[in-house]
Amino acid sequence: MEKTSFMIAAVVLLVNNSLACLAVTSLTTDQSALLAFKAHITSDPSGVLAKNWSTTASVCHWVGVSCGVLQQRVIALNLSHMGLTGTLSPHLGNLSFLSLLGLSFNHFHGQIPEDLGSLHQLEGIYLGYNNFSGDVPSWIGNFSNLKLLDLKYNQLTGSIPYAIFNMSSLQRVDLTSNGLYGSLPEDICDHVSKLKGLFLSLNRLYGRIPSSLYKCGDLQYLSLSFK
Repeated sequence: MEKTSFMIAAVVLLVNNSLACLAVTSLTTDQSALLAFKAHITSDPSGVLAKNWSTTASVCHWVGVSCGVLQQRVIALNLSHMGLTGTLSPHLGNLSFLSLLGLSFNHFHGQIPEDLGSLHQLEGIYLGYNNFSGDVPSWIGNFSNLKLLDLKYNQLTGSIPYAIFNMSSLQRVDLTSNGLYGSLPEDICDHVSKLKGLFLSLNRLYGRIPSSLYKCGDLQYLSLSFK
């Protein structure tokens, strides 16, 4: 009996140690991703990243970073209104537990990295009021948990990916003031029944306003004034 109890205790200890090592390794991955993000910043006027984002402290204590209580992984990155200039590091795609990405009101430019398509836990993307260019990424349509997509006031071009309107969790889409063109799909509300806000003004969209909009029963805000 004593031998059995000892073996059980040893197994529990081994499992706990393994989980602890895994947590540390995973958080190190998050730290590397954030440091790569920092390396892509060319201007940090307030010096927040330079002063606060130090390897001497846990990433969970860095400004703009939030970690989950249980898994101690980065779940939110919110650096809006920081005046940051730079491009987005593809290594952000390694923040596998990230549910919120908030970088609005900065001076980021370049394309939105394809690597961010691996962030399947995302519920909110806030990249408005920057200088992002290129297409609206079609892989955004793969985010089954996404509720809020805000890419307004950038320099995005091309058509709006049809896949975006296939996300049943989506509640708000704001693509105001970009260079988007094309028409809206006739079945726009067939799969986004929870949509509450659709903001597409100040683009180069054309064609008929889809008659199926009535299927968006929760829709409260609609802005479609075109250039």
